[in-house]
Amino acid sequence: MLVLPCGVEATVKNIERDTNSCSVARAGDNVAVSLQGIDGNQLIPGGVLCHPGFPVAVANRLELKILVLDIAIPILVGSQVKIKEQKPAWLALNAG
Repeated sequence: MLVLPCGVEATVKNIERDTNSCSVARAGDNVAVSLQGIDGNQLIPGGVLCHPGFPVAVANRLELKILVLDIAIPILVGSQVKIKEQKPAWLALNAG
């Protein structure tokens, strides 16, 4: 497996789905993956595991359309805002 964004190749030792060992995981499954050949400090929340021959494009910029409901001060074009998202895995799967 290729681990992104660090770009290190690692080997999957074990996959667990709902605390049960399994051999296959699909999109949307909640799994724990044990990796060999990579230091834990190189892993980040929202990181991606993919096939080394087909790396996922990693973005460092997003262009968004935001619908803002019920605020006192409007957000004008060119304004700087902070956007916080609690689901980085969901963003990684749906950003493309």
